[in-house]
Formats: sequence, C-alpha cells, structure tokens
Amino acid sequence: MRRGKSDKSINLLTIDARFLQQLLTRGAVTSVELVDAYLAQIKKHDGYLHAMIRTAPRSILHATAKGLGEERTAEKIRGSLHGIPFVRKARIHPSSHVAIGRHVLTPIDPSCL
Repeated sequence: MRRGKSDKSINLLTIDARFLQQLLTRGAVTSVELVDAYLAQIKKHDGYLHAMIRTAPRSILHATAKGLGEERTAEKIRGSLHGIPFVRKARIHPSSHVAIGRHVLTPIDPSCL
C-alpha cells in the first residue's frame, strides 16, 4: 500500500472511514489497495477468530474496487463509504439459512458451524 503524508503505514485496526475517504480523495491509496490490505488482515486473523463465513472471490472484489476508483476519478462519488471495503454481518437463522438483514440468502449445512 502506498504511504500517506506521514510516511506511516495505515493501521486498519484504528483508522476510521472519514480518514480513509481523505486518503482516497488525495490519491494516497486506492480502493483496490484497501481491498488487498483488508483481505490480508482477514487471512492473518480469521484462522483463530473464525469471524468470516466466506469472502467474495478476489477477482470480483478487485473489479468492483477498480470500478469505484474510476467513478471517483470521474467525480461520481455516491456516498461517504464510496470505495471503502466493508464486511456485511450475517447471522444464522434457526432454519439453517444465512441471513443479512431480513433477506435469507443461502442455505448452509449446520455441521459446518
């Protein structure tokens, strides 16, 4: 990841969305670089946290991040989280389906839990 003005690496555990937006706006970091940094954190820590059911394929995440970066360049920013990767929390319904909000998405095998 490129470095900001302070020449220190971004601490993904403490940085907030407002500062990430500033970095994206200045061009100090790209959305693709943020995706890679967050995926690296997931890989590093999820082995013992077991917080992720799954992540989208890297190719899809990169394509999405690249598109959002192109929108940013064209000054078509959709909102305050534009270009910032995020994790959507899922919960497991008693019916053994993964749910996000009120929408049941994917049946799962309870033995995987």
